[in-house]
Amino acid sequence: MPEIFKSSPPMVSIGMPVFNGGRYIREALESLLRQSHINFELIISDNASTDNTANLCREFAARDARVRYVRQASNIGALGNFQYLLDQATGQYFMWAACDDYWDDRWIETLLHVVQTGAVQAAFGRVLQVDGRSLPIEHIVNRQTFRYDEPLMWRRLKFFLDFEGCGKANLFYSLFERKFMAELPIQSYGHDYHMIFDFLRRGCIAGTPSVVLHKRIHDDAASTLEINQERGIGQKIFQRVLFPVDRKIIAGYLKLASFSEVFLLLLATPVKYTIAYRHMFRRLRHALPHGSRKRPVNS
Repeated sequence: MPEIFKSSPPMVSIGMPVFNGGRYIREALESLLRQSHINFELIISDNASTDNTANLCREFAARDARVRYVRQASNIGALGNFQYLLDQATGQYFMWAACDDYWDDRWIETLLHVVQTGAVQAAFGRVLQVDGRSLPIEHIVNRQTFRYDEPLMWRRLKFFLDFEGCGKANLFYSLFERKFMAELPIQSYGHDYHMIFDFLRRGCIAGTPSVVLHKRIHDDAASTLEINQERGIGQKIFQRVLFPVDRKIIAGYLKLASFSEVFLLLLATPVKYTIAYRHMFRRLRHALPHGSRKRPVNS
């Protein structure tokens, strides 16, 4: 490993929180260590895992000087683990990395270029959802590229209006200029959306479709979702029709808004609901069997 990594702070800090991530963490770590940009530190915070996570992480730490493995004495909670990693970072730029995802080899290099040349304070690529076998999952999220570089009030309004189901929460895993993250109260947010909304008070985010984050969707999570939907499908549909966006998510935005923004967001809420309904009906239409859709009559 070049001496630069021992004598000076790295350009990028990567924080990987993990709890019982032994099934996929090897693939995640190998993906990060293959990055074309090599000037980074990778801090792993193990939240007192009980599987083989510790052995795997120690293996990588012994293999590459850029990897630093920390095992918490007890579980400090998910948000506490994210905060710990941000506090430990020393690089000019910072990104969180999920222990079950993997990235294009030029992910960091490309996002660094976007931030350094685009007058923005964070950058993100696009997402491709994959299953437990790393096979692609078709989803609207895969086609999204986000950009929020308008003047302050308008970029926050734009983020507020964008439908949550289109994947904007993934911006949590952007590459950030770290000084703009320092004062964010990570443990106070109710959702990833709220952290991004608060960050947009401090800086802008640009997106590029040229690099991909492969986002793992677990098979057991999908099964649990299906079971929960079957148990209370009628009630859930009724609630979703009345409130197409979770009221707690709306409340979180309002809590983080200035006085003038609160007024603007309340006025914009019917528009937000309309956008959400449009996406919901579009997804429902695509979910219908092809045979149940109207077909043109041959003339």
